[in-house]
Amino acid sequence: MAKGRWLAVAGWMLVILYLSTKRVTVDYASTLPGLVHFIEYGILAVLVRVALAPVSGVGSLVLDVLTFLWASGYGALVEVAQFYIPTRTADVNDALINAMGALVAVVGMRLAMKIKQKPG
Repeated sequence: MAKGRWLAVAGWMLVILYLSTKRVTVDYASTLPGLVHFIEYGILAVLVRVALAPVSGVGSLVLDVLTFLWASGYGALVEVAQFYIPTRTADVNDALINAMGALVAVVGMRLAMKIKQKPG
């Protein structure tokens, strides 16, 4: 089961890479300012956190930090890759929006887990 979780992470990372490196005919990111980036990396963070869930002996805060670093780091790497693609541009603002999407997802999952664990 854990293998399938990591396959989902790898698959979504490939989707992001494909969308981020292909020739753009309609720039959805400028049509919906940052929303596409925000959602892409929020989804990535959820998938990474779910894949990390079975790790034992590590606190949930550590897993949350690792999740954020993974998703936001990948977002930064994709922006760097776009610098070398003639039809794309690297944008620090996009990298920040990627990181914000990941952060909101991690915080949202953390809050959801706390609510779920409350007795009552």
